[in-house]
Amino acid sequence: MAVFVATAQRGLPPTPYDQAIAAATRGDWQLETLVRAVITRESGWEPGAINPEPGSRYGPSYGLMQVTLPTARLFDPTIQPDDLLDPWLNVAVGTEYLRDLLGRYPVLSDAIAAYNAGTPRRDAQGRYINESHVSDVVGYYTFYQNRLPAITEEVGATIPAEDASPTGTGAIWLAAGLLLAALAAGAWRARR
Repeated sequence: MAVFVATAQRGLPPTPYDQAIAAATRGDWQLETLVRAVITRESGWEPGAINPEPGSRYGPSYGLMQVTLPTARLFDPTIQPDDLLDPWLNVAVGTEYLRDLLGRYPVLSDAIAAYNAGTPRRDAQGRYINESHVSDVVGYYTFYQNRLPAITEEVGATIPAEDASPTGTGAIWLAAGLLLAALAAGAWRARR
């Protein structure tokens, strides 16, 4: 399974939802790690999670990404609550909503706050209305971003294409991987 291999090569634990995440994020490594962070915080990877949200004007939130019905209906007015318990649909809708929010709020913490609290509350009350939630998601995002790419036996590292620029983090990990491999090879040859 290609998605499993790609996820494992990035040093991330495989999940049953890797293909849904890969399909929804369309190869965008940054967005994929954000989706993973949101899922980790919102539902703890439980696809049947339902948060009743008493008193919320948005109603309950559903599934892996804890999508509300009004949010889902922005993308498809025919979606029903039970539909949001399908991991593929939930991740697709949640990811599209994140994409929209990232376009509207260029600061990551603002987009996360809006995802969690809704854009009207975020806009009215400021970006840190839900500071601990935002902090948790940013922490998970950082964790997923900083996973070491797997170093291959052939010397080098597996790097997402987006990170392979000369100044990207992938280039730094590649350089570190090549340096460590060269040092190890040199030390091995010196002992012979």
